[in-house]
Amino acid sequence: ITHYCTRRYEGGLSELRIRLATGRTHQIRVHLSYLGHPLIGDLRYGGDVSLLHRQALHCCCMWFQNQKGERVCLESMPEFLPLLFPSARPSPSDAALCHVAAKNSG
Repeated sequence: ITHYCTRRYEGGLSELRIRLATGRTHQIRVHLSYLGHPLIGDLRYGGDVSLLHRQALHCCCMWFQNQKGERVCLESMPEFLPLLFPSARPSPSDAALCHVAAKNSG
């Protein structure tokens, strides 16, 4: 199961936020191709490689629990995003953000 929503639409391209409920190999790539909207740069599943010579697929936020029991979030903006969406401008902190949430109570 792949959940998605459109974050930005610009110049005929869409930036999506995707959340997986299951994890299968190539799941995002297969599902978007099946819907008729393959990833830019994904030659295997029908994506256009003229704009980008790699898959336009990036994990922008990842949560995990560290050794102290704190939830940590790592975030980053892909380097290709401003190339595809001129309105996307990275801030100085976008290179690598790290947030530590409150310690889990359980």
